[in-house]
This record gives sequence, structure tokens and C-alpha cells, in this order.
Amino acid sequence: MVITVEPPDQRLLDAIQGHEFETQGECEDVLDAIGSTLSGHLREGRQHPDEAFSAIQSWAGLVSYVVISTYAPQSRMRFPTWSQGVSDAVLKASELLRYPLQWVAATTGASSYSIGVAFPWGVTVALTWPPRAETAQTFDFAGVPEGYGA
Repeated sequence: MVITVEPPDQRLLDAIQGHEFETQGECEDVLDAIGSTLSGHLREGRQHPDEAFSAIQSWAGLVSYVVISTYAPQSRMRFPTWSQGVSDAVLKASELLRYPLQWVAATTGASSYSIGVAFPWGVTVALTWPPRAETAQTFDFAGVPEGYGA
């Protein structure tokens, strides 16, 4: 079974962009709404891996935007840590992204994938590919002075 993901629609992006979150509860409510909307954007079907990865990045960016707007050092409302509800909502969105990201990794030949969640920045997603023998480079240390970089 292939799980595809559609990117967030412009209406959702417009509703969140520039919004100033007054409380952690408001941040939690918006993140819950994002998670519910994301869940509705996951489907069985076919999709090009590049489109899927772009959509995954868009959802991760949207969650991060809300978190950063509430918690990052430049935010107007600085809290020392995430509330339990915000943490749960961020983890829910991350878990929803895992299935399409697994498929993208397998389809593109990536050796691994990761989803990172970090306070106060939010969510990151990444794919890693092993180096190919024809593009691997070696470095000749013969010309480097002894003790350099020590």
C-alpha cells in the first residue's frame, strides 16, 4: 500500500501566515487543526516521489512555523517549554508524515530517512543516500602539514 500526501492548501496557509499566537492553548489548537487536516490529505494512491517529498516538507514547515511563532527566541510570547498538548500535536503530525516519507525513501533509493522534532524549532524531515562509487572522492593528505587541525 502506497500512502500519498497532498500539500497544505493555500487557504490553510493564508489562515496561519502572520497569525500571532497569544497562548500555548491557541498554538495547540492550531497544531491539532493542522494534524486533522494533514490526516485528510493522506490517501492510498500513486504519486511522484518528488511531489510527495515536497508535500511532506510543506507540512513539516507549516508545523514548524506555528511552533517557531510561539516559542522561538524572536517570538512575542516566549515560553520555557512546550505544553503537553503542543508536544502531543507536534508528535502526531510527525507520525502522520512517517508513512509517506518511508515510501519516498524506499522509492528513491535513500538509505535512510529521519524526522526530527526539536524545541523550539519544530519538525525537520530528511533523506540520506549512500555515496555512489563513481562520485566518491578521496582526499590526499600528503600535502597537509603535520598537526594541522589538531
